[in-house]
Amino acid sequence: MITLKFLKQTKNYLGTLVFLLAFNGFSQEVPVTSTNTEITTGITVEFAFDEEKSDTKNNVKERITDNDPDTDWAGNLGNATGEASIIINLGAAYNLAEFQYLTVAKSDPYAFQFLVSTTGKEAADFTDVFNGAKQQSNLDGTYKQFILPSVQTGVTYVKLICFGRINATTEANTSAWNTISEIKFYKEASTASTISNELSKASMYPIPANQHLNLKNINERVNKIEIFNVLGKMLISRKIENSNQTFDTSKLANGMYLVKFSDKYNVSASKMILIQH
Repeated sequence: MITLKFLKQTKNYLGTLVFLLAFNGFSQEVPVTSTNTEITTGITVEFAFDEEKSDTKNNVKERITDNDPDTDWAGNLGNATGEASIIINLGAAYNLAEFQYLTVAKSDPYAFQFLVSTTGKEAADFTDVFNGAKQQSNLDGTYKQFILPSVQTGVTYVKLICFGRINATTEANTSAWNTISEIKFYKEASTASTISNELSKASMYPIPANQHLNLKNINERVNKIEIFNVLGKMLISRKIENSNQTFDTSKLANGMYLVKFSDKYNVSASKMILIQH
């Protein structure tokens, strides 16, 4: 007969097992905390020198940026017909400040060079950010953070030249295989003053306002606009869904008012407007 004590012990053992399984996978899946801003959309892998495909494996290039740390790309240097490179399109021009590299746990690190381009994908378009030095992955299956020596302005393409696994000290090659679980890219973080300037760029007219106040070309970051009187009392509040807005000011008394622009993180900027009927 199953006792209550036995059931409780079994429940405790299962709870511990679930915790350990979760813990073992947790460190690999979480990037290093960064002050820069992750680029989360538009990234594609345009070229990889090799892809490991078989009846049991499908380690294709798309897995490098699929946001799934449990899938991998793999390629063998022996199958490279030229430079053992990977070319990644960021989807737009960014001020690139950082990348994070995730691969499987091994006794020797994976090695690569990191190059960027602001123009095209030809070899002459790329510049080696680290002056030719080989970068090395972590050994324990966790993300490794690489802060670029300086922010690279207007980067559109990234190239990795792969060297397989190497001895961490001598850099002698120990394996021709290359594996990448995930690469994340980070643009330079905007300062609070820069964000405020962006939020308040909308055009307001007429000046002074009369029956209506028109706002044109509102920044896409703005999700709320409020109008306050000089005593700080909010008189109008509106959620913003498009870049052009018209506010009815016919019932507001003559005087100065503050127009406040806010984003979803509650960062805000303000402009003063005169209403004269």
